[in-house]
Amino acid sequence: MLKLPKNWNDVKPNDGSFQALPAGAYDCIIKQAKITNSKKGDEMLVLCLDIAGGDNAGYFTQQFNHRRERNPEAKWPAVSYTLTGLDAGREDPRRQGMLKHVIMSIEDSNKGFKWTSGDEGEFAGKHVGCIFREEEYAYQKEGENKIGVSLRCDRIIPVSGIKDAKIPARKALDGNPPAPAPTSEPSVKQDDLPF
Repeated sequence: MLKLPKNWNDVKPNDGSFQALPAGAYDCIIKQAKITNSKKGDEMLVLCLDIAGGDNAGYFTQQFNHRRERNPEAKWPAVSYTLTGLDAGREDPRRQGMLKHVIMSIEDSNKGFKWTSGDEGEFAGKHVGCIFREEEYAYQKEGENKIGVSLRCDRIIPVSGIKDAKIPARKALDGNPPAPAPTSEPSVKQDDLPF
C-alpha cells in the first residue's frame, strides 16, 4: 500500500518535464562575481546570474540544484564572461570598454550604487539586465550524435534596457539550420566555478 505524505494536499503536481526559459532579456540578480583567467590565460570578470523576479524567479538556482542531485560537479548554468583587457603588457582598450559597460550596467541597475572599491565581490546581490540567447551544441546519446540547445548570456545591459532589448536569433552549430528546442534539460559544461 502506498503511504502518502502528511502534506499531500500541499504537494504541487509535477509531470517531470523540463520547462525551458525562453530566450529574452531579464532582470537578473548577481549570485557571485569573481576575477579568474580564461583558458588562454586572459583575465576576466565572471558573473553568475539568476532571474530576479516574475514567474521565472530563481530559475537557474532550481536548474543548478536539480543538476547537482545527479552530478555533484555540476556548474552554475547562467554565467557572463567579460575579458577585462587589463592583463599586464597586453592592455586592450576594446576589452576595457566592454568591462566598463558591464560595470556601468550594474551601477545603473542599482540606485545609489557606485563601484569604487575594485572588489568584484561587491557585485553579489546586485541587479543587472541580461540578454539570453539560444545556442546549439553537439552531444552524444546512446552512441548517436545529437544537437541540443542551451541558453547563454549574450550580453549584459542595464535593467532599464530590458523592455527595448533586441533578442539575437539562435546561434546554430557549424552554420547548420537551427534544431528544434530541446524537450529535456540540456547538459552544459562550464568552467570550474561552483556557480
